[in-house]
Amino acid sequence: MPSPAEKSKQQSTRVLQSKITKLKRDLKKQTEDAEEWQSKLVYLQAEFENLKKRGDREKEEFTRHANRRLFEKLLPVLDDLDSAISSMDECDSESAQGIGMIRTNFLDLLKSEGLEEMECLGEAVDPYKHEVVHTVSDDSAEDNTVAEVVQKGYVHGHRVIRPSKVIAVKNTGE
Repeated sequence: MPSPAEKSKQQSTRVLQSKITKLKRDLKKQTEDAEEWQSKLVYLQAEFENLKKRGDREKEEFTRHANRRLFEKLLPVLDDLDSAISSMDECDSESAQGIGMIRTNFLDLLKSEGLEEMECLGEAVDPYKHEVVHTVSDDSAEDNTVAEVVQKGYVHGHRVIRPSKVIAVKNTGE
């Protein structure tokens, strides 16, 4: 028979083993909970980053759209400056030069915001970039090319703000 000291020792061992087992279960549960929270945190951080990127993209798109609308409203002013310069006679060369400087400064400002003038003289007619307002016959030029620019076209990035109004070559086949 075990002595009372041994019984007490065994009982203390069982109690300690029981406590250790309970602590291990608690630790395992706490570890699982921590892993779950860690997983949720990683998910929420990724979700936040995606939301932030989407907000930045939407803000950028809104700004581009607003700029395009502003460009559309300002292009007639640029056309008016071009008309004023071309309608001045040689007697008003100083005035024409002054208006030309204003036009240059104005166009430089628009270019600094990303607006670009389309160069299309001699190019093949592209319905996305050119609006054909008249056709002419010219045997020295290729068919369906731009012979003359009536009104300049402009792009912002890769998007056409206003197509060029052009006169195109249309040769009759003989």
